[in-house]
Amino acid sequence: MEFTISPTLGINERIASMHNVYDFGLGQSPFPVIPSMVEALKNNAHQKDYVNVKGLLPLRKEIARFHKRNGVDFDPEDMIIGPGSKELLFSLLFTCEADVFIPTPCWVTYPPQCIMTNRKAIFMHCEAQNNWRLTPQLLEDTFASNESSNRKFLILNYPNNPCGYTYSKEEIINICSVCHIFKVTIISDEIYGLLTHDGHHYSTSLYSRDIIVTSGISKWAGAGGWRLGYMAFTEQNRDLLIAMKQMVSETYTSVSAPIQHAAIHAFKETEVVNHYLAKARKALLLFATKIDNILKKVPSIKFSKMEGGFYFFLDATALKEKMAKHEIYTSNAFATFLLEKHQIAALPGSSFGRPKEELSLRFAYVDFDGSRLMKYGLNELTDSVIQQDGQKLIEGVKKLKQVLTNF
Repeated sequence: MEFTISPTLGINERIASMHNVYDFGLGQSPFPVIPSMVEALKNNAHQKDYVNVKGLLPLRKEIARFHKRNGVDFDPEDMIIGPGSKELLFSLLFTCEADVFIPTPCWVTYPPQCIMTNRKAIFMHCEAQNNWRLTPQLLEDTFASNESSNRKFLILNYPNNPCGYTYSKEEIINICSVCHIFKVTIISDEIYGLLTHDGHHYSTSLYSRDIIVTSGISKWAGAGGWRLGYMAFTEQNRDLLIAMKQMVSETYTSVSAPIQHAAIHAFKETEVVNHYLAKARKALLLFATKIDNILKKVPSIKFSKMEGGFYFFLDATALKEKMAKHEIYTSNAFATFLLEKHQIAALPGSSFGRPKEELSLRFAYVDFDGSRLMKYGLNELTDSVIQQDGQKLIEGVKKLKQVLTNF
């Protein structure tokens, strides 16, 4: 079995030696690590002991309190801390014989992990007319036509990477209802949950108890390189937690102790954290609005409505006859053309589970100085500030508009 490096990491390596690239490739938070976490890491650098396999108990208690503030009860004993939610998902799939239902466009890691763990992946291709959201009807039809005796998982990621959409309360209730009827466990990937642009996130755990919630500090807390994520299990799925604990004890043992002590401060409800999140959300909303205003003037393309996180998805398949003149027949060729001819780095839709002939791309709008923006007061974050401090990002979107218009 042959594997290649993750596309999101691969494009970062590819453009490292290039100059003047408009970088929409790697989806790394542009904002600094929350300051209280940095200070706590300094103060806990001496922590040297192995931590409980499930993770530092004070951290698990703080995560439980975080969920409690949002109306959900998780027992700290029903959580496990890992070196990123990516590793935790792999461990879960490895330890459990299951069929995995994946709406596309999806995060690039889900399909390879199913292959690596020999799990059956069933893809549901969502439509642009629904902003690429999963609909209850598509979900019901897919479940009904894929009966098996295996355990069943639905991976639901929202706010979504690669599209930037999220779900309303009603939509989440309807999805949970269909999963309940078909006895499907939801793996709710809420890593961008605190970055909904309007501040409202409706966790599946509010409406179902057949849930596994996964999140971490890489996106909303700016700490991707710290490598800390968690999974929270309901009582209904404790057997999976037991299996996970056994695997963890024989693989990574535990996440770095200083990182775990520092991460406690990410989940506390403090003025520092609240102000940080408010400014991050506002900045991302302003960028999303600016991007929307530029691209909506391009005829014949479809692009996602950005509601959370820092991504948008674009489908230019309607231009396929014009693109054929440039020998562009796949999303990979489309991405290569943009990078080599126009210095615009984006990822092909095929990396996100879409048909290779669909001329779609994912863009991460993170090429701006988030540390600088964090120095502004909330009311000082305006369109003119975004225009100034995100000049290169906006220039890149305008160049993309020009390229698409000129096909």
